Amino acid sequence: MPSLALASGALADEAASAFYHWPLPASIWPAIDRLYHSSFCSQPHLRIYGNLDAHTCVWVSRNQGVIDAVVLFSIRHDKVRVINEVIHLSPLHLAAFTRAVFARYEKTSVVTLHALASEHASLAYPACTGRFSEDYVLPLPAAMNDYLAGLSRQMREKIRRCQRRLTRQAPNIQIRVVREGALQQAEIDAVINLSRARMAKQGRRFGMNSQDMQKLAALLRECGLAVLLEKQGIVCAGALCSVTGSDVFMHALAHDPQHDDLRLGLLCCVQAIATAIDFRYARFHFLWGYYDYKIRLGGQYQALNNLLIFKNALALIRHPLLLAQLSMASARYRLRQWRSKHKREQHADRHATSQ
Repeated sequence: MPSLALASGALADEAASAFYHWPLPASIWPAIDRLYHSSFCSQPHLRIYGNLDAHTCVWVSRNQGVIDAVVLFSIRHDKVRVINEVIHLSPLHLAAFTRAVFARYEKTSVVTLHALASEHASLAYPACTGRFSEDYVLPLPAAMNDYLAGLSRQMREKIRRCQRRLTRQAPNIQIRVVREGALQQAEIDAVINLSRARMAKQGRRFGMNSQDMQKLAALLRECGLAVLLEKQGIVCAGALCSVTGSDVFMHALAHDPQHDDLRLGLLCCVQAIATAIDFRYARFHFLWGYYDYKIRLGGQYQALNNLLIFKNALALIRHPLLLAQLSMASARYRLRQWRSKHKREQHADRHATSQ
């Protein structure tokens, strides 16, 4: 169940903060990339996915003249919805923003935040939080050898074994790295189609509709990084990533099910990590959904939470639908976790039986 908290905490000095309405100042976008390293609140992502319009506002905090927090939001009736997603917002800035919003927009009764990569701390208002999803984040070292040294001995040997098998059985498969504007729609479609075929083979529903695919393609053409494994010009595995600041976000990883024995998906993911290291990026995000390889390749679990902050106890009572939606999102997350655990246990049982 979502947790409820009501406490008081220290707030940042709001004299150095300011609100801006549409059109937004251009200076906020470099600051957002620098502060949050999140593709999901970058200007290209928000523009392509239709999150920016005439209702968009921004709260900016400055420390000695330097921007140290930026919160994008929209106002609908008595609700403020924070647009920044997959970010870590410090308790100090969250408290300062909330207090400033309730003071400036007197009719506002609730602030909603989605996919916040941090727990909410002490607030001077009633707050309700629920788990929404997760990200698996890999801090990248300076060199590939350092990365491999940080993996388990079994995982290092598995990667080497797969690489030797690929060289021996499919020496004509080539690796190609494509960035941004050079990425062609046909290459994006090829990886997406492989992902769809793999999901179908596993009896699972493919999670993207045509509109989702169009938006992802537009994002990748603007700030994408793709690693493709090709055989005679045909894509047989691929990783589609976006880049924001020093962070790489993997949106799709797929391989041709006909090559399951070569573990092309694993090798493609390792090559994507190696490419990110070569380009001196700081973090690699495997994003949501539990898969064993994300942990085995060094991904560190990071919770993503939804958060509701109410102006007072009466406001909390006035929004039963928001509370119900928060509870449902949390329940869906727990169900996904249970299913993932069940599948892992089944896989472990089958593996033990085959020994």
